[in-house]
Amino acid sequence: RTAQQDTVLHLAALGNHDQVLQLLLETEAVIGGVGPSSSLVEATNASGWTPLLLSLLGINSQPLSRCVSCVQMLLKHGAQPARTVFGGWNALLLAASHGATQVVECLLQQVGSDACGVNAGT
Repeated sequence: RTAQQDTVLHLAALGNHDQVLQLLLETEAVIGGVGPSSSLVEATNASGWTPLLLSLLGINSQPLSRCVSCVQMLLKHGAQPARTVFGGWNALLLAASHGATQVVECLLQQVGSDACGVNAGT
């Protein structure tokens, strides 16, 4: 971990390095025998950000297809899109705030609106 408690998954996700992320997730799958633990995919850094949430910060600086690819991989390996960071922001809200409709659609198609916290508290 870095001084900010980022794991290698955090760093790969932040840059939307989809090929690196895929390699890390597959390597963990081979080592663990059954796939990466949700604790690795759901690990938070010192600011409370998970790899999924960090992947959404790179939406405007990286090709959108790489962000979509990273989001899909992280969801497949147990990332929880309803997880929030400061102010109650979750993956769906971050993607929507950046106007990333492909990512929003990916989140809604793979896990449904309730799992993204859309209907929370209603």
